Amino acid sequence: MVASATDHIDVDYAKVIESFRARGADAGVMTFESLHPRYSYLRLDAEGWVSEAAEKRPISRTANAGFFWFRRAGDFVHALQEMILKDAQVQDRFFISPALNELILEQKRIATYPLAPQQYHPVKAASHVEAYEHLLESRRAP
Repeated sequence: MVASATDHIDVDYAKVIESFRARGADAGVMTFESLHPRYSYLRLDAEGWVSEAAEKRPISRTANAGFFWFRRAGDFVHALQEMILKDAQVQDRFFISPALNELILEQKRIATYPLAPQQYHPVKAASHVEAYEHLLESRRAP
């Protein structure tokens, strides 16, 4: 499991991972709806499996919430190695999402777990942090 430090997701992670396993997925990601170019995006096939991933380029309304699960750690490492060998950089950096394309090329199945808007909290900017702190404070209030 790999999770972004700049995203907070309100879910039972064990249930999410179990849903990926129950579907027979090789990998899984949590998603939310967006079109902002700060995120990575996923194109899904007719059966709901990920068919393409793109970093900082909205190829759909299905954005990645910064959470990646891999059935086997070796698949993750191999996908990263292939991505680096192909020099699949975006804005002069390597990101995890494009590595999903390497798994797709190997016929691996990548599942998604859609999040409701109230479950996903980005903390990528000062305004996000303030909004999240406000949310936490409102939950503590009697």
